[in-house]
Amino acid sequence: MQIRKHIIVLLLLVLCSATGSLAQQKRYTAVLSDGRRVSGDKLIGWQAPGRTVRLGDTVLASTDKSFRWFRDSALPARDAEGNQGGYVEFVGGDRIVGNVVGGQGEAWADDMYVPPHVVLHPAVSKRAYTHGSDVETVRLLTASIKRIVLHPSPKGRFQAGTLFQRDGRRVSFTHIRWRASSVQLLLKSGTQTVSIGDIAEIHMPQSDPWKAYYRELAVLSPGCRSRLIRIETTDGLIATASEARFGAKPFYSDDILTRADSHRRNYNKHIDRMKTQLGQRREKHEKDVAKYDKQIADAEASIKRETESYKKAMAALKLRQD
Repeated sequence: MQIRKHIIVLLLLVLCSATGSLAQQKRYTAVLSDGRRVSGDKLIGWQAPGRTVRLGDTVLASTDKSFRWFRDSALPARDAEGNQGGYVEFVGGDRIVGNVVGGQGEAWADDMYVPPHVVLHPAVSKRAYTHGSDVETVRLLTASIKRIVLHPSPKGRFQAGTLFQRDGRRVSFTHIRWRASSVQLLLKSGTQTVSIGDIAEIHMPQSDPWKAYYRELAVLSPGCRSRLIRIETTDGLIATASEARFGAKPFYSDDILTRADSHRRNYNKHIDRMKTQLGQRREKHEKDVAKYDKQIADAEASIKRETESYKKAMAALKLRQD
């Protein structure tokens, strides 16, 4: 009986300790380049290029300091297998979640070479900040793709050059050509066409991971002077970037974006009115200047005439005196 009491007390202490640690857990956690682990609830500095990023009172990133990894513990854990939907996995391990709806082989269009690519509808609309609209379609180059999952199901390890159909059949191939709604497979004994709707997964033929890495590095950091960054989101996106190409944007809800867009339109109207008023005032100013210039010219001409008349009168007066 005494032993049972001790066990109950011990369990209560463990539960109280766990509850206390959860209550004290901060939202953000980061590990600095020197190995220190820091946490806090307030993160500032992401949205302004060149600014120092701080977590509480600790500097996370600046011109002379960087961190190893950073995590928001308030967000749910990402599903590592992408079971929330289809996805495309790249050779380097990057991943984008969405539905592949078709593709296109290499072609020429309007005297421009179009490389082979697949067309994907992202599960979460990606906002393009260059023009402020949502991107509903993404085109992905097939040269960098390792695996395409249309209907998630446990397939085990990666099997290069294999297409898994939804009915359980599998087809080994050496080359694949994408079409608008199907794929054409080159087999050892001929070709086979499979509709997109009948495909569960496609494991692309084996490619050299180092060549894929060098291609990626040539884009992210051509001079090899920028650190690489891996970003993982709760919707399953895994993306490799670099400090030189990384730029955080503040996130706003749709309601805030709608109000901001309304304010922007009002500001644009106000600016247009101000431009119109400025143009009218400039036109009036130019007319007033022309009017005053004419008055000055007339006055100068009158003064000149009066001066000449005065000189003539003085000369006639002098002649009479002589």
